[in-house]
Parts: sequence; C-alpha cells; structure tokens
Amino acid sequence: MLIKRTSINTGNCANIFNIKIEKKMELIKLQEKIDTTLNNIDKLQSQKKNAGVPEAVVTGVVGALTLGGGMSMIMCMSGVAYMASGIAIGVVGLGLGFLGWLIHNKIQKKKLTKLEPIYQSELDKLSDLCEEAAKLVK
Repeated sequence: MLIKRTSINTGNCANIFNIKIEKKMELIKLQEKIDTTLNNIDKLQSQKKNAGVPEAVVTGVVGALTLGGGMSMIMCMSGVAYMASGIAIGVVGLGLGFLGWLIHNKIQKKKLTKLEPIYQSELDKLSDLCEEAAKLVK
C-alpha cells in the first residue's frame, strides 16, 4: 500500500511518503505531526507579516482624512487665515500618515522579536520529524 502525500515539499519529507514502507502507522503519525507543525509555521508567518497592519491603516486613514480636510479649507474658503489653518491641518494629516508607518514598524519589530524563538523551535521540530521519518523508511 502506498501513502500519497502531495501538499508537503520540505526536503527530506517530500519523497518518503510515496514509497512502500513497512512501518506505516508510525509514519502516518509522523505525517500528522508534520502537518500540524507546517500549519503552525504558516500561522506564525502570517502573524509576522500582518503585525501592526490594522493600527497603521487606521492611523493612515485618519491622516488622509485630515489632509483632505486641510486641502478643502485651502480650496473652498477664502482668506489668509483659512489658508494658513488649512496648510497647518494638511501638515498634521501628513504627520499622521508618517506616524502610521512608524507605528507599523514598531509593532512589527516587537512581534518579530516575540515570534522568532517560537518560529525557530517549530522549524527545528519539523527538521527532527523529517529525520525521524527518514530513519523509518530506511
């Protein structure tokens, strides 16, 4: 009986599921552990990628609206006072947009330092599982 595995492509593990094996049950259990570990790695990668995005988007939107309000004051209202206050409000909007970028970077760095040891331990666990599976096949 063959155990077919198509969704995994991690080095040693890629080919060991397509050959005839003697210890099928142990290898099936290892396959489930490998799947779980790969899912954990995918979740960690998406957490690293998406860290700080909602905060940056909210800050950026508020900044864009503020910048738009300042531009509207300059274009729609007449008078030097309105123009000066419109420019000031526009500069605040630009500052908020820049602040969104800074917030994103800070949150992402904090999240990376928190997740990196977990990510490395999951990769080590995956490597150990693949080596164990390779020993079972030989």
